[in-house]
Amino acid sequence: MIKGTNILPMVTLQGIVMFPGTLIRFDVNDEKSKKAIKAAMNKEQLVFLSMEGDNKIGVISKIKHYIKLPNDSLRVLIEGISRAELLSSNEIDAYDSGKVVFIEDEGEKLLSFYEKEALLRALKELFISYAKEIGTLGKETIRQISEIENLNELIDEISVNINLALEQKREILVTLDIIERHEKLSKYILEERNIL
Repeated sequence: MIKGTNILPMVTLQGIVMFPGTLIRFDVNDEKSKKAIKAAMNKEQLVFLSMEGDNKIGVISKIKHYIKLPNDSLRVLIEGISRAELLSSNEIDAYDSGKVVFIEDEGEKLLSFYEKEALLRALKELFISYAKEIGTLGKETIRQISEIENLNELIDEISVNINLALEQKREILVTLDIIERHEKLSKYILEERNIL
């Protein structure tokens, strides 16, 4: 597991929010980001993914693999590892790198067993009722998410798998307090259900 402070190549995502514990595939077109991906492959395959406009909180991620496409862009498969905070950034060898500090999701440890259980149950029930109403999520996805027992992981997985606006996903990612993150996601799910 990544701990402490690291200097990593940086890629700014456009139109995508990466969460810890998830896999995403995307294309990289700009030269700076392509150089950052290639540099990361030489440095434990780790990269800091930030969001366009607000790159203070992002995700330390591991590049699983990439391929060069005929149009000279890169198609990259990346797994999110942990939230991280960008302390400083600079340009090295024509790509951005950042000094980032690992953010440990310790909020769950501060909850009593009963508080955690209540939050898990409430969010799972809300998610399952939402999933039944929209009818587009696969049964296997619903089953896998409903079996998650880690509150941080549950919040992130649901955020990835439901229809939230980019700004809502961004808000959930950058909210570090677990209770506040739970409340925001619950509110967004209820708003989505009211739209349906």
